Amino acid sequence: MNWDAISATAEAVAAAGVIITLIYLAVQVRQNTAQMRESAKDARLTAFDRTVEAFARHREYLTREGNGDLYAKGLGSYVTLSDGEKFTFRAIIEEYFYAFHAVFGRVREGNYDDSLWQAQVEGPASLLRMKGGREWWVESRYRFDTEFVALLERLADSAD
Repeated sequence: MNWDAISATAEAVAAAGVIITLIYLAVQVRQNTAQMRESAKDARLTAFDRTVEAFARHREYLTREGNGDLYAKGLGSYVTLSDGEKFTFRAIIEEYFYAFHAVFGRVREGNYDDSLWQAQVEGPASLLRMKGGREWWVESRYRFDTEFVALLERLADSAD
């Protein structure tokens, strides 16, 4: 057998191996991309579910006997509430703001639809326009991310 023929056969086998490897890699990349899309979709749905649960807890707090009236009273003037009323009011309003703070983080991570966020962010901003909401906020704003604080304050102030 001639060395040129052996060399040509080896190159053909190597080329076929490279082509098979490239096809295999292309299939793997395609499968990985599909899995990544599914994972991202699952993350967004999970984030949405957690958001719904957080707001459901807030609604549940408000429906407990006396809490709705206390919440309205606190939004009228937080500083005039008794210590016990302030405790309950803080639990209710903080649940609401923590839920929005979590959504804000999910938006930044790309796990929550920005258009949904834009439609919802007016909710907490509107509470900061109320006397009691602003009084509570002055004492509580440090608990939240500075970007979140700046956004809510800008929105609350823009309606004045």
